[in-house]
Amino acid sequence: MEREAVRQRSLSDSVTLILDLSEVGDDTFSNLLELAKISNEASVEILVTSLVAWKSVPAGITVLELPGTGRLDRWDSAAEVATGSILIFSDSMIVDNLESVRSIVNQFDDTDVVAALGRVDDGSGVRSSGFALRALPRWIHERAFRSRLGLNQMRLGFGPNDRCLAVRSDMFKRSAGFQSAASNRAAILRLVSKIRDFGDGKVVIVDELSEKSIMRDGLSGIIGQVSDSAREMGYFARRLPEMVRTAPQILGLIGIASVLVALVVAIAVGSTVEVTVAGSLLAAWLLVFMARGVVQAKSPIGLLEGIFQSLALPFMATWYLVNFILGYLGPDLGEISPPRETARPLRVLILNWRDVTHPWSGGAENYMHQVALGWVDRGIDVSWLTQRYKGSAKEDVIDRIHIYRAGGRFTLYARAAIKYVTSMRGQYDVIVDCENGIPFFSPLYSKVPTVLVIHHVHQEIFRNNLPVPFVWLALALEGKLMPLVYKKSSVVAVSNGSKDDLMELGFLEDQIRVITNGVKPTIPSATKRSEIPTIFCMGRLKKQKSVDVLLRAVPALVAELGEIRVDIVGQGPDRRRLELLCSTLGIVQYVRFHGYVSSRQRDSLAASAWLAVCPSSFEGWGVVCMEASARGLAVVASDVAGLRESVRDGETGLLFPYGDHDALSSAVLELVRDETKRASMEVLGKRWASLHTWSASSISFEGVLRSVVASGGISEKGRILDIRPTDNRNGRDQIAV
Repeated sequence: MEREAVRQRSLSDSVTLILDLSEVGDDTFSNLLELAKISNEASVEILVTSLVAWKSVPAGITVLELPGTGRLDRWDSAAEVATGSILIFSDSMIVDNLESVRSIVNQFDDTDVVAALGRVDDGSGVRSSGFALRALPRWIHERAFRSRLGLNQMRLGFGPNDRCLAVRSDMFKRSAGFQSAASNRAAILRLVSKIRDFGDGKVVIVDELSEKSIMRDGLSGIIGQVSDSAREMGYFARRLPEMVRTAPQILGLIGIASVLVALVVAIAVGSTVEVTVAGSLLAAWLLVFMARGVVQAKSPIGLLEGIFQSLALPFMATWYLVNFILGYLGPDLGEISPPRETARPLRVLILNWRDVTHPWSGGAENYMHQVALGWVDRGIDVSWLTQRYKGSAKEDVIDRIHIYRAGGRFTLYARAAIKYVTSMRGQYDVIVDCENGIPFFSPLYSKVPTVLVIHHVHQEIFRNNLPVPFVWLALALEGKLMPLVYKKSSVVAVSNGSKDDLMELGFLEDQIRVITNGVKPTIPSATKRSEIPTIFCMGRLKKQKSVDVLLRAVPALVAELGEIRVDIVGQGPDRRRLELLCSTLGIVQYVRFHGYVSSRQRDSLAASAWLAVCPSSFEGWGVVCMEASARGLAVVASDVAGLRESVRDGETGLLFPYGDHDALSSAVLELVRDETKRASMEVLGKRWASLHTWSASSISFEGVLRSVVASGGISEKGRILDIRPTDNRNGRDQIAV
C-alpha cells in the first residue's frame, strides 16, 4: 500500500533528470520512450547529454550534443538550461524510471536536505570492515584448495557513487556547479561539501542512487581494495559522517589490532608474562571467530573458510585500521586539485585471420579495419597481428595501424601465440580476438582482457564443407571449447541473429554486445541506369553465398522479360561450378562474371543496375545489401539471419525463402514491373543505410574496450550501450517517409 501511494502521488517539486548517454541502443531507447511518456504528467524534464549526434530523439526528451567534453562539463552545461528545482544527475541509465525519481525527490521534502548521494555497494549491508576480514581468507582458501567460492562476485561498499547525484537547483547554481573536467569522486565531493556549507543543510543517502562495485582479482587487488575501502571510510567518518556508521566496525578492529600489537611488542621486549597474556587474548579472539565460523558453516567449504578467516583476522584488522586512520587524518578531497591527465593512450592488439591488404580479405577484415581507423583517429594505439602472404612484409603500417605478420594459412594460430608470448606480452591493455571459424584462444596465453568478435557461427559451414574427422574437430573447437575459454570475456556480434546463435552455443546474453557494420557514404556515379533490366550481385563466390539460386532463377526471368543482364562481381572457389551451371542452363549470354574489379568499375556496374540480389544461405550482417541500399538499389535477399536485419522487407527490398529460385524470380519480376514501388524502396534504402556509420560503430566498440579494461573482464551491464538503429522487430517508423 505504501509503495502504491508513492506511485500515485505527484511530485512536490519540478524535476530535471539529466542523463549522460554517449551511445544508445534498443533497450536504452525503449527506456527513454517510457520516461518520455510519463514525463509530462509527472513534471519531469529530461535532458540527455551526449558526445555524438543522435539520428532520432524521442518526443519529450532534449539531447545536448557536446563533443570533446568530460562528463562533469556536460552536466554543468545541462544544468545551465535545466528548469527543475531538483536536479538529478545520472551517468547512463542508473536512474531510469519514475518511481526512482519520486523516491529521490521525496528526500527533499525535508527542507534541510540539500543533496542526495548513493553508495557503491550491493545493498547487502555488509560493512567495509567485514569485507576486509573475509577477502584475504577467501583468496587463500581458493588458492590452497582450488575451489571457487565466487570471490570475483564479492561486492564491497566503500563510499559514494560518483556517477549519480541529486541536488537542489538553487544550491547547485550558487556553488557554481562542478567546474571540473575530471569525472571522479573528488569532484563530486567538492561540490557536495560546498553545497552543504553554503546551505547549512544535510546530505542524505538514497538507495535509488546506489550502484554495485565488483571485487578486484588477485591478492594485490584484494589488499589494494581493502586499503582503498578503509581510507574512504576514514575520510567519510570525518567529513561526511552520515555516510558511515563508524563505531560498530572500528571498536572491534581496535581491539583485535591492539592485541596483535601488544603481542609483537611483548615478543620484542622479551617478557614471558606479557607474551603469555597477549597471546592468550589473541587466541581467545581467534577461537571466538573460529567457533562462529564453525557454527555458521553450512558445508565443508564454509567450515574451511571460517578457519582461514579466523587465522587472517588480526592481520587484516590491523591493515584496515591503519588505513582508516590515514583516511581520517588525510587531506580533504575538496582541497586537492583534480588529477592531471597523464594517462597514456589505450593500447589495443587485434588478432585477425587476415588484414585488408591480403588478396583474400573480405568483409570481416574491412569491419575491423574501419572500426580501428576510428580508434586511431581518437588517439588509441592499435596493432594488428595476422598471417603472411606472398610478397608481404613482416611488419607494416597501414592507416597508422601497426601490422605484424607471422605464419601462414595453417600455422597462423600457433605462430601468433608464440609471437605474443615471446615479444608482445605486456605491451597491450586489451586484445580484440577475431573469430574466423576458430578464434585465436588468446585467454589461454594472455592475462589482459579480451574482446571476442564474431560475425557469424560456422557450425553449418563446417558440416557442409569439411571431411571427417576435421569436421568433428572444428565443431568441437567452436561449439564447445570457444564458449568455455571466453566465458569471462566480452563478445561483440554484428547482428542480433549472430547473437542468438552465440547464446545457443552457451554464451550469456549479458556478455554479448551487438555492433553492426557501418556503410561508407557513396559518391554518385556518372553511369546511367541500363535500358534493359539488370541485376547486380556482389560477394565472394563460395557455396554459402548461394549464387546458384540466382542463376536458376534467370531462365524464368528471361521467359518473362525477354532480355535481362546479370552482373556478378567477386571471385572465389565456387566460380568454376557456377560458370558450368550457366552453360547447363543455357544462360551464358545473360550472365557476366566480372571477378575482382576496381571501386570505380564496381560503382559503375551498380549504377547501371535496376536492383541487387543477395541469395546467401546466411550472413552475419548483410554488408552487401546495405551497400546496395546506400547506392540507391532495391534489394532482393534470402529470408535468413543477418539478411532479414539489413533488408527491411517491403520497405528497402523484398525477402524470399532461402533456396526457392521461383520465389526469387517472382520478387525480381515484381520490382522490375512496379517502378513506383522500386523507387520508394530506393529512397528508403538510402535513409536506412545512412543510419549505419562507421563512426558510430567505432565509438560503441571503443566503449566496450574501455569498459573491459576498467573492469578487467566482461563490460558492466548498463555501462556500455549498443549503438545501432532499431532492427526489423520494432521501430519501423524510424525511416518511414
